[in-house]
Amino acid sequence: MLKQLTDLPPPVRRRIRLIAALLVAVALLVVAWQLLLVIVPLAVSAVIASLLIPVMRFGERTPLARRWPRFNRLAVAGIATLLGAVIALAVIGIGAYALVGGATTIAEVAPGVIAEADTAFVQIEAAYRERVPKGIQEQVDPSLADFRDSIYDSAVASVEKLANLIQSNIGQLVTLLATPIAVFQFLYRPSAVPEAARRLIPAPIRDDLGEMARLAGVTVIAYVRVQLVGAIMVGVTLWLLYWAVGIKLALPLGMLAGVTELVPVIGTTLFLLLMVIAVALTDLRLLPLAVAFYFLVQVIQNSFVTPRLHGLALGVHPMGLVLSIATFGMFFGIIGALVAAPVTGAAYRVLQYFGREWEKAGE
Repeated sequence: MLKQLTDLPPPVRRRIRLIAALLVAVALLVVAWQLLLVIVPLAVSAVIASLLIPVMRFGERTPLARRWPRFNRLAVAGIATLLGAVIALAVIGIGAYALVGGATTIAEVAPGVIAEADTAFVQIEAAYRERVPKGIQEQVDPSLADFRDSIYDSAVASVEKLANLIQSNIGQLVTLLATPIAVFQFLYRPSAVPEAARRLIPAPIRDDLGEMARLAGVTVIAYVRVQLVGAIMVGVTLWLLYWAVGIKLALPLGMLAGVTELVPVIGTTLFLLLMVIAVALTDLRLLPLAVAFYFLVQVIQNSFVTPRLHGLALGVHPMGLVLSIATFGMFFGIIGALVAAPVTGAAYRVLQYFGREWEKAGE
């Protein structure tokens, strides 16, 4: 078999290697999907390390780098990892502080809102008992009782599902605690993982598969950076707008907007629902303005900023991304919608490379 392959013309052998590399890449993608929960912490570590690369480059220009390069790289990698951990903890701390402040504000106004709602319900029930005939009440009351019971059961079921979700992801939370170690390793020896992976790849497809992996990795990291930039822009803009008009929960709502911006498809709906509840409880008069500001920011972001940034990062037409997110979401649920854009962008770059090399082989 091998002798028959070596007897083939060089262009044919080249194209066979390309096909083999592409098939191996698809197989690795399927395996990665099956091990997604295990790979996510490593992917997060790689993205964080890529964001800290400017710190590494700055540290390698110091006089210490010329005299003791290995010790300098070790020290700079440690400092960069510590800096990333401090920034992450600071963001988490600010978010926790904002959430506590928002919860306190809602807790302060909630009794009054609940009392007003109770009064309104009492008035509605009194009017219902007074004006609706007894025969109709006897038919409607069982349905109302069933409706109240279903709401209660749904609330209990939601709490149970949340508890089960937290328990089932304890292992992932523990794995995330190892993220700083992985970040340090990526910064100190960035070529260790690629070199180890290359040694496992058969020599005939090693270069092609390595280049495909490089293109996919660069595309995914560029997409993550774009998403972070977009989320920060949305969060900061909404925070300033809400603060300017006197919304009490401006900071937590701005941070929530930034976080939900990272979630495709359902992120906008989730934030809008939570924002309406929070603003309605604290100051109902500002609710129309809060909703208008959010839609204005979304229109600007999705019409001008996001398509341009995604085009630069992924090289895919915005309509293609929309179709990709819809398709992945339909077949793989919310996880599919989350990874649709980077997977599509990476696949597009890999196929571009495949097409170029295929044409070169025929020249």
